[in-house]
Amino acid sequence: MTYRDGLKIHCPACGLDSVVKTVTKMDGWKAAGRFFVCALCGNTLGPAADPGEQTNSRSEAARAAAARLLGGPEEDDGRIRIRRRLESTTRRFCKDCRHFFRHPFKTTCLLHEREVDPMGDCPSHEPRPAAANQDGSAKGTSA
Repeated sequence: MTYRDGLKIHCPACGLDSVVKTVTKMDGWKAAGRFFVCALCGNTLGPAADPGEQTNSRSEAARAAAARLLGGPEEDDGRIRIRRRLESTTRRFCKDCRHFFRHPFKTTCLLHEREVDPMGDCPSHEPRPAAANQDGSAKGTSA
């Protein structure tokens, strides 16, 4: 007979109508195995399916789904495709714009003359020059 959690059975050990439950036998801190037992008397009815088998099939299905999502063959390394996709996208955050003005109490867009979120997205984004420091001053100049 095949068992599963919650299945109603007539227990051969105690002779009562009971329910099957799964118990994990432990060997110290390691799981030694999973077994089906009677919920009333605790009699072992048989070994449960190895959870590693289910995990492997799930991970293979997840890997195939990720490959379909990323648009490439399953054999390629997904991290490389994700990195390339991220590098190909343009980042248009207000904090990286030349019109973004930093202040401890208020962050302002000088082009639109309004307070903005540093991680906001703007269609009028102009990248900050590479020579500009985080504080807005140009490199090589002294105050």
